[in-house]
Amino acid sequence: MKITDVKTESYIYNVEDVFGSAARWTTQRNVVLVFIETDEGITGIGEADSVGSHPRVIAALIDELKSVIVGRDPFHVEEIWAMLYRQTMFYGRRGMAVAAISGIDVALWDLMGKTAKQPVYKLLGGARDKVMVYASQGFYRPGKDVAHYAEEAVRAKKAGFKAVKLKIGKLSIREDMERVAAVREAVGPDIRVMVDGNFAYSVKEAIQVAKNLERYDVYFFEEPVWADDIAGSAQVAASTSVSIAGYETEFTKYGFRELINARAVDFVQPSLVRSGGFTECKKIAAYAEAHRIPCVAHSFTSGWALLANLHFLASINNGDMVEYDQNPYPLRQEIIDQQILELDSDGLISLPDKPGLGADICFDKIEKYRV
Repeated sequence: MKITDVKTESYIYNVEDVFGSAARWTTQRNVVLVFIETDEGITGIGEADSVGSHPRVIAALIDELKSVIVGRDPFHVEEIWAMLYRQTMFYGRRGMAVAAISGIDVALWDLMGKTAKQPVYKLLGGARDKVMVYASQGFYRPGKDVAHYAEEAVRAKKAGFKAVKLKIGKLSIREDMERVAAVREAVGPDIRVMVDGNFAYSVKEAIQVAKNLERYDVYFFEEPVWADDIAGSAQVAASTSVSIAGYETEFTKYGFRELINARAVDFVQPSLVRSGGFTECKKIAAYAEAHRIPCVAHSFTSGWALLANLHFLASINNGDMVEYDQNPYPLRQEIIDQQILELDSDGLISLPDKPGLGADICFDKIEKYRV
């Protein structure tokens, strides 16, 4: 089997109910699908995170990399990953280049699963067939008061989630702690509550926030400081009993190695379609496992990426949870059959037993968002 072509399709959704984090307001969400075709008529589908840019940027990068892999055996994923990384060395190593490699890698694993007639998580060395997910919500919205965020958390609990996350960092520490307190009171003691600072704080501020969070039994405090301030993150982690999680803005095993070696995180949060795909994220998870650190997958693009992240977490021993965005988003809700992403009574999602990622993309439903 040989790779004959690499193509992309891009989609844009203009957000109707604008929402925000401490980092930015979200008015538009993008999806870039990657298609790897072969001489045996089997096509693998991946997704590449556009990393906040217009999808045409990452689509152009993937088109640029096509010549590196056309004609190669798609099962040689280690060779292909290394070649792509070397090809982008002078303008990559992080950011868009690694996201482009990620999309290609996810498509390769989907292709291999389809060829071998096995689900991807089993090819990767299945550790479980169900994965816990958490409700990613609690975003800032104009005109929403504290009660709104508590009600939102209760809805997630009623929907079956055993864990919820909300944003902090945009308001004063007092105001944000009021939101955390309201959510904790609303969901009770048996639901995990997490917070995400989106690198809004200085080290001193983050330590103050972490001390406040201790009283609310917060499961983890995500991205307390700037992602490149590894020493600062380590300082925060050493100052509190609240676990520090991060960083979705980090890339490859090399970036996560530095976080882990510095004891800057208690949870690693690679983003499968951004941090290096299955091939690289398995290595990130393995290095974390060697240091007794759990892995929580960041997932904030389409339902296809969410499904891929479920396969990733199901393939590792130290998998903890996958992020499940709860904002209204057609490219998550309509891209695949939503029954695949339904929670059971324990807040878990069962992995599909079909080959590859185990789903078909509903192109007819998402066509109207295609660029």
